[in-house]
Amino acid sequence: MGTSVRVTPLCGVYNENPLSYLVSIDGFNFLVDCGWNDHFDPSHLQPLARVASTIDAVLLSHADTLHLGALPYAMKRLGLSAPVYSTEPIYILGLLTMMLNISSSSQVSGFDLFTLDDIDSAFQSVTRITYSQNHHFSGKGEGIVIAPHVAGHLLGGTIWKITKDGEDVIYAVDFNHRKERHLNGTVLGSFVRPAVLITDAYNALNNQPYRRQNDKEFGDCYACTCWYVTLLINKTELDNAPDGPKVVLASMASLEAGFSHDIFVEWANDVKNLVLFTERGQFATLARMLQADPPPKAVKVVVSKCVPLVGKS
Repeated sequence: MGTSVRVTPLCGVYNENPLSYLVSIDGFNFLVDCGWNDHFDPSHLQPLARVASTIDAVLLSHADTLHLGALPYAMKRLGLSAPVYSTEPIYILGLLTMMLNISSSSQVSGFDLFTLDDIDSAFQSVTRITYSQNHHFSGKGEGIVIAPHVAGHLLGGTIWKITKDGEDVIYAVDFNHRKERHLNGTVLGSFVRPAVLITDAYNALNNQPYRRQNDKEFGDCYACTCWYVTLLINKTELDNAPDGPKVVLASMASLEAGFSHDIFVEWANDVKNLVLFTERGQFATLARMLQADPPPKAVKVVVSKCVPLVGKS
């Protein structure tokens, strides 16, 4: 009898939504990625909610919100209780990403979907595996072997190889076939043809510039604005910095909340200022609207803040 493999996309197909797949191998259920976006709308997680309690193991491929952002919420609210597997960089950077998300969101609203303790609890379930290291399951998953391999897109980024009875299932999304200065390219091309390949075509229609041209354009942008480095940890320190040209590297690339959102609102009206994106923004976010071709002449920005209650309770 052959191995039975069933793939059920929960989110992220036919559109640019966060990624989440249910991969069942002889009744053993893998949740491959557990993504959300910076809007943190629980209604987007309904497909995950229907299967969360049946998951036997979770595999994470990248450390950003689109690949693991729903993990703390799913474990707190949706009944997800399975062990989680990732590389060491995904564990560390994913933890920091989620802490940054909750910090940014809490500044502008009464964020109560999950807490810092929920994030800590979720990431305590993570088993870290090095590239090409085989992990063998026992019990219900007897005979199944998983191994992470280089995806090349982000630090720690993973192509997952799931094997049983000589049949391979490859999960390869958001990979980069080119070697970059800081990362090697993906090893996807070295695999023997698998029984099942799960992949995407997110950048298939994008024309990628040559590295030399890309580096020159990036260098020209910051060089003409004046480049220097000073470590500032909050907006107050930036406001108190000496007058003059500044280059600010801001997180929360969607511009939906946090440091990057506040700076954009304050600086966007000055034509001498430049907003430079290093990747395509999440769908339906402020960053994505600004990346339109041609760029919009005006954008609507919602400014929110937390205000202490006054008067009698």
